[in-house]
Amino acid sequence: DKTLLNVTHGTGVAIVFENELKTIGEVPDDESIWELVAWLKDNSDESIYYTHRLSEIFHPAKKYKDIASGILACSLSKDPVEIMIWFKPEQISTVNWAGNPDKPVTAVVDGLASLSPRKSFETWSEVVNNTSEKWMPEEITSVLRIREIIVAHINKKANEIRLLNEKLQSAYEELDTFSYTISHDLRTPLTSIKTYAELMLKNKTLDDKGKSMLDRIVNSANKMNFLIKEILNLARVGRSEIVFETVNMQSLLAEVSAEVWSAFKADNAELILGQLVDLKGDKTMIAQVFTNLISNAVKYSSMVKSPKIEVSAVIDGGETIYAIKDNGMGIDNRYYDRVFELFKRMENVKDIEGTGVGLAIVKRIVERHNGR
Repeated sequence: DKTLLNVTHGTGVAIVFENELKTIGEVPDDESIWELVAWLKDNSDESIYYTHRLSEIFHPAKKYKDIASGILACSLSKDPVEIMIWFKPEQISTVNWAGNPDKPVTAVVDGLASLSPRKSFETWSEVVNNTSEKWMPEEITSVLRIREIIVAHINKKANEIRLLNEKLQSAYEELDTFSYTISHDLRTPLTSIKTYAELMLKNKTLDDKGKSMLDRIVNSANKMNFLIKEILNLARVGRSEIVFETVNMQSLLAEVSAEVWSAFKADNAELILGQLVDLKGDKTMIAQVFTNLISNAVKYSSMVKSPKIEVSAVIDGGETIYAIKDNGMGIDNRYYDRVFELFKRMENVKDIEGTGVGLAIVKRIVERHNGR
């Protein structure tokens, strides 16, 4: 299969794109490549830069001249730096001269220097190192063509993203309108229904069957109000500005757990905090994430005799990963991809109160923080 390496006669190529470095073939180590990339950014304003004597211009290259005495660099973007660099190894060569080229061919007559014929045409050899095979015009043309193709593809993707952002903005505006409708047009009649039902409950002549029916009306109104509140929260998450700060997770989880334990009257539930890692993000949104997750853990483990909820964190590959575990009913592996969808609730929790919005809020907040 052909790769970028086949574009030139180089023996290695490095690509820096989206702050990641990828290499093919014989190339210097990563640290040296990043150093070279920084030098190219500061010293070349052209889209193409090439030389077959790199170490003479960029002295740190002497340590890897056997791999990269020549480079052909093609810039895709200055900020952020995105670049392709092809490498050619050192090619030690011997140059033959008819006489020593460093010895002047002159004669001095009456104190004046003048040219005179060589007295010796004996072959004189010079070993040339620190250079590579020169870059040929066709190699440079091929690289420029590749650049045109890549830049055109990037521009196409940028336009697609722009259109998606416009659609997303339109969707957010529609969601705002929908949220207002929910807030105003649904809450008002719900409040009236609940108020009249509560007034009727005060009627002392009401029998038990009537009281039971009115209680169901009040509870249903409360559930609907809670669902409206959750949908409004979901809408706010999409458009709220994120205020980044360092969040002390020990302190935040203490506050969140106190609220959850009070709301669910979960005196028999045990919270176990493992190793925690402070997070960088919007404190209010992060609190909302852990309130939803810990509330679910308490709610869905309430059936067991001694509910246990564990919260811990690890740093893996530059990512901070939080885990919230409980000893409740769990989630079937088949539904892992569905639990974060709006209004999706699993069959095994139909009898437990919930709206199907909480985890959708969690997902949106995490994604807005560039997480997953």
